Amino acid sequence: LNQIGPHQHCTGLFIFILNPPQSRMKKNFIIILVILTSHLAAKCQDIHFKPVYTVTLDSSKGPQLLKQCSRSVPRHIKGYWMPKRDDIQNLEGSLSKLSDITASECCVIGAMVDSLRQFGFQYLGVTIKGRKYIYINAFPPGTIDEYKEHNLDPAVTPIVVCDGGTRYWGVLFDPETKQFSSLSFNGRF
Repeated sequence: LNQIGPHQHCTGLFIFILNPPQSRMKKNFIIILVILTSHLAAKCQDIHFKPVYTVTLDSSKGPQLLKQCSRSVPRHIKGYWMPKRDDIQNLEGSLSKLSDITASECCVIGAMVDSLRQFGFQYLGVTIKGRKYIYINAFPPGTIDEYKEHNLDPAVTPIVVCDGGTRYWGVLFDPETKQFSSLSFNGRF
């Protein structure tokens, strides 16, 4: 699979459907096909996922964004940088990998991100031990309206919310390895 393009396994499914094998076990074939189609359709949606809302914050907003009041944030940050468009595209192309990790720090240890579709993201470039990462600050899209009601623009103002549980979280992305780490959720209500 590593040598197959990201969308080729999705189109291969449809070629298979158009040419089903002739068999006396058509009923079993149809059941297996429905299960396989459901699984691959979910995977294909992850490949094409585009977040509801995204913004890359200016590096000057780094200290403010990382003053989250009820969740752990990355330590040993020595500076901030502005991720380029390619960095963000790589990050968003890797978002499906988030389902593979669990929170290892405060406040909901062991929790996982249920569905990326219910979140907006603020991105911030951070430097830790000489290596560049992108920190993702995730929040429900309704938070954007709440900020705007208070004359705050989430495109330039870091979203910092106390508590909120798994509705608010942060994670580091390594653009070099395309892996996520340090997932942390806000404290519960």
